[in-house]
Order: sequence, then C-alpha cells, then structure tokens
Amino acid sequence: MQKLADLHIHTTASDGSLRPEEAVKLAKKAKLSAIAICDHDSVDGISPAIEAGKLYRIRVIPGVEVCYEEGPVDIHIVGYFIDWQNKTLDSELRELQQGRFRRINDILEKLSKTGVELTMGEVLSVAAEGAVLTRSHVARAMVMRGYVKSEEEAFEKFLAYGRKAYVNRYQLPLGETMRLIKNAGGVPVLAHPKYGEATRLLPELVDLGLKGIEVYHPDHSKNDIARFRRLARKYGLIEVGGSDSHGPDRPIGTVTVPYEVVEKLEKARE
Repeated sequence: MQKLADLHIHTTASDGSLRPEEAVKLAKKAKLSAIAICDHDSVDGISPAIEAGKLYRIRVIPGVEVCYEEGPVDIHIVGYFIDWQNKTLDSELRELQQGRFRRINDILEKLSKTGVELTMGEVLSVAAEGAVLTRSHVARAMVMRGYVKSEEEAFEKFLAYGRKAYVNRYQLPLGETMRLIKNAGGVPVLAHPKYGEATRLLPELVDLGLKGIEVYHPDHSKNDIARFRRLARKYGLIEVGGSDSHGPDRPIGTVTVPYEVVEKLEKARE
C-alpha cells in the first residue's frame, strides 16, 4: 500500500476547529503516514501533535503558514520542517499575532460603520482559547449573529480585499518572511497559488529561496493542477499538496501526496 501524506492542516492553534491531538487521530483513521501542522502565525499546535503522532504512529511535520499582501496579491508561505522552538521565530510570530489582534479591532470598527455590530468577545467566543485570531473568526461571528449566511458571504461582502471592512495586515516584508522560515531550518512553499494572484510574484519568490508549490489543493481544478505542475517544472519546485483542512467541513486526507514528497522536502533542508 502506498504511503500518503496530507501536508496542509490547521488546528485550534489558529483558525481550525480540531485540537492537534484530534487532527492526528483523524489522520490515523484516514490511514495516512504523515501530516503537516501549518497554523497561521503559530507553532503552538506542533508539540501536542507530535506527542499524539508518537501514540498513533503518524509522522507529524512541523510547519507554519505566514502571509504577505501587496495590494490584491495575497501570498501564503508554508514553512515545512521548521525548528518550532527557534526563539527568533517565536518572537516574530508573537509580533504577527499581536498585529492580527489589532487588525481584528480595526475590522470591528469598520464593520460597525456598516451596521454590523460585533464585539471582540463575540469573535473570541468562536475561537479556541489561545488561538491566533484571523478574519475567519470574524466571519464565523457574523454567521453566528445572523449578519451573513456563510463565511464566504462575509468575505465577499465585507472582509476581502477592497470590501467595506477590509484592513491591511501587519506583516513582515516578503524577503524577511522567507528568511524567517529558512533561518528556522524551514523549507518555504507557496500555498494554494490559485488565490490572491500569488503566481505574479513567483519569480521573485524563487529568487528568495522558494522550494515548492502547493499543486494539489481541494479548490484546484484539473486545469489549475496542470498549470501549477508546469510552473513547478519550470522553476524546479517540489510539487506539494494537502487538504488545507480547518475541520470536518474539509476532512483530513481529502487531498494527499505520496510520502516521497515528504522526503523531498526534508532533503531540501540540506
């Protein structure tokens, strides 16, 4: 039987609904050999996931997802095989987390001007304790209060770039983001390149040390996959894939890649 890996999973450490231990247990049920925990600006889910991995005999790859925006361009970089105990990484991620909190406050102020009244307490109520706050938490709170019917509607009407309540995020420059991952021993990979016009900056990312591209993703069509495979070959990038699971709505193992991809990423650290 071929060994498979899901290399894009979020937990309650950011905007996922599964605790790290639950994610590993579900990976075992899905008969996976490896998963990568890739929370937004957080490594807090990695240690409990690794401990659960020992119990369930699942290899847990430490990762983190860091974002960069430049106008309509929205780039998400996943760092695989990071040293999640690296002090510089931890310090920078804490700064990014604080920036996210300030951003949520600013979003709530803008929403109020449109007639959408939400409190920070309501946003926190839909997040796990200690979770890194994201716009997805605001969207969930809007659904909870009945302002919108879905998180997608919240983004389309209020939270996406150019909408009424959009607020620029606090972020590191793109080069510093890449250096942060590499200096923590990580392998930088461009996540879900279909979105945010991410491929516009692909040549620059490659020059900065990009090693892979997420070719396989639940939202990628056959044409998308073919296009990203061509780009991977053109730039010599590892073809990565995963479910981008945030919970039961998109189960772990929905998208997988052969375990050999894990080995390629690990070798790329050298």
